[in-house]
Amino acid sequence: MVFGFAEIVFGFAEMVFGFAEIVFGFAEMVFGFAEIVFGFAEMVFGFAEIVFGFAEIVFGFAEMVFGFAEMVFGFAEMVFGFAKMRSLNMCLQTSILIKIL
Repeated sequence: MVFGFAEIVFGFAEMVFGFAEIVFGFAEMVFGFAEIVFGFAEMVFGFAEIVFGFAEIVFGFAEMVFGFAEMVFGFAEMVFGFAKMRSLNMCLQTSILIKIL
């Protein structure tokens, strides 16, 4: 009788342990699903970072081209200023010549 009662208690303990394993398995399954979702989100974020990096490269190249164009424009402005100065110098020389003559 005592042995039968002990078996009932042991069976009940095994049943509780089995239920705890079911709950733990379900929790692991939910955690696995969460990991899959998180991995997918990381993948999307990584892809967005790659696209953003590529856009930065293109923007940097465009900025470089714009800087070069500005440099060429500055050089042309410098040449134009030099020509203007030379022209002004010629006008002054002509004016002085006219005054002398």
